[in-house]
Amino acid sequence: MTNKSFKHEDNQPIKNYKSVEAVKKQEKSNSENLISALRSDMLPASSALPASKNFIQYINLKNIGGVFIGLVIIGLILYSLAGSGRPILEQKLASLVNIKATTTLQIVPSPLQSTNTPPLPTNTSLPSPTLRPTNTPTIRIIASHTKIPTVITSTPTPACRHVSTISLSDVGQTLCVQGIVIEIIDKPNNFMLVFSNERNAFYWVSYDMVWTQAKVDTCYQIRGKIRQIANSPILVFDYSNTPVVCP
Repeated sequence: MTNKSFKHEDNQPIKNYKSVEAVKKQEKSNSENLISALRSDMLPASSALPASKNFIQYINLKNIGGVFIGLVIIGLILYSLAGSGRPILEQKLASLVNIKATTTLQIVPSPLQSTNTPPLPTNTSLPSPTLRPTNTPTIRIIASHTKIPTVITSTPTPACRHVSTISLSDVGQTLCVQGIVIEIIDKPNNFMLVFSNERNAFYWVSYDMVWTQAKVDTCYQIRGKIRQIANSPILVFDYSNTPVVCP
């Protein structure tokens, strides 16, 4: 009985402490609610409500910029593959695929002028002064001019090759070619001279001019660099290098 009363007395301060703390918490919450109510009454309604966003703030400029750049890239790809930029793209690809051109240096010898170089006169020893008969003839040595022949060598001009003999193995070389035109193709972006209807045949093309003098069933020749587009060897001509009629 004594132990039970002792335990009851020990627990009494703890219960009193908890009840005091509960009262303090309730008073604190009541005071905070009162302060919040006073603040809400003092503040105007416009400052209490969150400001609404306008339409411009909802727009993400980064996303719009990314979509615009993507559309520009797609437009450039379509322009290069199917538009008027296709010949330019083909020409760029041809310049990348071409084998390095081996530059050939042609040495044309200049004609040598024939010069007459007389030989040096030989030194004749004078006779020592001795007594000789008065009728002894004197011998005179005269130096003659000897013409030295000159040899002039010339390099023959290589003949033009027929268009049917040009293949992809000639790409990168600068050659003189000739052939009879069987078809003239005039497109908005290029002007072509066709010599054969076979697949991947050699043809001439110009991207910056229309050669109005071209005629079908006429032989023309030109000297230029052999290039490649796809599986066909080609020769590009322009205003500075136009075909001429075969001699």
